[in-house]
Amino acid sequence: MLNLAAAHPEFCQPSFVGKSVYGRDILALRLSLAEKGSPVPELLLLGGMHGDEPPSMEICLRLLRECCEQLADGEGAGTVLHEILQNAVLWVLPVLNPDGLALRQRHNANYADLNRHFPDGALLGVAELGTFSAGSSLRLAGRQPEQVQIMRWLASKKISASLYLHTGALGVYYPYGNYIGKDSSAAVTDHEDIFVLLAQTYAQNHSDTIRDVRNAASWFKVEGELPDWQYRFLGALALTVELTGPQKVPPYESMTPLWNANKPAILAWMQKVIGLYTDGRLPENAPVSNSEYSLSLTFDVDPYLPGSKNIADYIFHSESGELPVAFILTTQLPGLPGDWSMQSGTAGLNPLASCQLSPTKISWLYYPLPEAIDDCHSSFTLFSPEDSSREARFPYELYWDGGNSNGARQLLPLPERNFMLIWQHGWNAFSLPIYLKSSADMPFSTLQTWQDSDFVACNQSGLLPGKAYFGYAANSGQQQLSGWMPEEIIAPANGAWQMRGTIWPQKLPEQNGSFLLEGKIIHKAAGMALPGKAYWQYK
Repeated sequence: MLNLAAAHPEFCQPSFVGKSVYGRDILALRLSLAEKGSPVPELLLLGGMHGDEPPSMEICLRLLRECCEQLADGEGAGTVLHEILQNAVLWVLPVLNPDGLALRQRHNANYADLNRHFPDGALLGVAELGTFSAGSSLRLAGRQPEQVQIMRWLASKKISASLYLHTGALGVYYPYGNYIGKDSSAAVTDHEDIFVLLAQTYAQNHSDTIRDVRNAASWFKVEGELPDWQYRFLGALALTVELTGPQKVPPYESMTPLWNANKPAILAWMQKVIGLYTDGRLPENAPVSNSEYSLSLTFDVDPYLPGSKNIADYIFHSESGELPVAFILTTQLPGLPGDWSMQSGTAGLNPLASCQLSPTKISWLYYPLPEAIDDCHSSFTLFSPEDSSREARFPYELYWDGGNSNGARQLLPLPERNFMLIWQHGWNAFSLPIYLKSSADMPFSTLQTWQDSDFVACNQSGLLPGKAYFGYAANSGQQQLSGWMPEEIIAPANGAWQMRGTIWPQKLPEQNGSFLLEGKIIHKAAGMALPGKAYWQYK
């Protein structure tokens, strides 16, 4: 996967989802020819939820290879895949359960089924769709590590529709997969017609014409399936596709026919979603404030870096454009007392007074208010803990003379990742693909980096992903470090030598750069830059 991304960075980028129980990486690839940030639907194919269903992983990998082969070097114009990726973002996650794959078992390393025990809306009595966008809890407590990682990763995306691939049967199934009582009509969703349309599109374009297309609960009623959760809490149209059965692991020689049978169905499903939701699909039933005054909350860094500071900006809104005499804003900090702290007066309005209602709850009085509504916002500096296991949910309440409103916002952390650092006695040129935890024990007594035109001293707390450093070690060794994985890094400046690293394997560009590797200047670069290594680049 990483080799594909390194070979085709113009349309294919890696995304780190998280770690398994045994610390194995869970990776996804993002493929798109659409301009980054443009409002297009985002689609997901996910395999390997069960480790004993390798065909689900194989189909994902074959789709990735097909995309890269067709679109390499600007080729593929006019093909179906080219048209799809011009009008959508495609996420492919081949293996959610890498431990189960290594152990050749359905379950993860804790012997838990990863397609069970997600928060179940039927059991919780949650009727609204897309409640996460309104700041509701993800309910992470008691979930498996892989489940926590995929829930946070999915919540950080704007995915319109998903295919969850399995083996053991031949069929296409749609939410809900569970209901309370004996009335099966409770399993019918608000989007039954669209689900049936998308499921039938897949089934009818399958070369064997899949005949079993139905509600998941009528096929096999289970508690807490991932497709149900993604639809109920994130608003995505999620389908389960059983690729082959009853044999879960058919002979490998059957993989090419299996891919050929499912390829047209996958492409037709993508085209149908794009046709239905040209600008992407967001939750339709997320709560909307009907109050005269309301608040919205934005963060300077989202997802956030645990153990660092962030800026929270509370923005006041008025239905009429006019403002009351005063506002009282009550904020609740996440987690346990002492986990998070907040400092007012960063920017915007300064509160006249504050009142500590509890160790994690504070009220702020704003008086007088500005005449212009555009000036009515207040920023705070937040300090987050290094422990990101608990949710960072920020509920708030707004009071004025004659009324009140409330809301909440969930802030997601960068995923935690391990990295093996190897060093030799003496000076070492190295880079890091992660933000280090403050508790990390680095082996270097002295650290330096290149800045402008000279080496400058630096300390461990200032080490950044994708930047390169020199460190002096008294001996040789290796050590596993832990930290947080960014999605991307800042590109180097032009017109100067830069000491660089990379967070993913990266093919060295053949143009517009000179590179210094192992003491030699390479004007036409070749090979790969690898995480942990350092190189010099002149742009």
